[in-house]
Amino acid sequence: MPAWQQWQKWNVGGIVADTPAAAAFSANNINCFVRGMDNNVLMNWWNGYGFNSSRWVSMDFQTRMPPATVIRGGRAIHLAAVGMNNQLYQRYLDRWMPNWSAWENRGGQFSSGPTLASWNGGRLDLFGPGYVPHDGASL
Repeated sequence: MPAWQQWQKWNVGGIVADTPAAAAFSANNINCFVRGMDNNVLMNWWNGYGFNSSRWVSMDFQTRMPPATVIRGGRAIHLAAVGMNNQLYQRYLDRWMPNWSAWENRGGQFSSGPTLASWNGGRLDLFGPGYVPHDGASL
């Protein structure tokens, strides 16, 4: 097993309200999501040399809780966040498409931020306190 590397501090600017969520397509493509002080979900990314130093990018969504992210099948990055109405919303970016999907309301009622997991390309699992599926369907 490889040895742990020394901790590194990366100054990507801004002040965030919660812990970050990160997912990686590869060693040189890591996406990081946070809740900003204005409750906007924000994104920054690592390109193998450093983070996008110019600014955090708004994901056009308001939340009171930290977002979650996961790579599904090595092809799509999924982002989930609880809206101001405590319902779960989700969007994704396919690796081969130029734009993020629209935010999709997945319902339920959450008392804190979600966690996402994916163990194959056709499955996306969601975990979160207080979750009650609105239609019994999985993501």
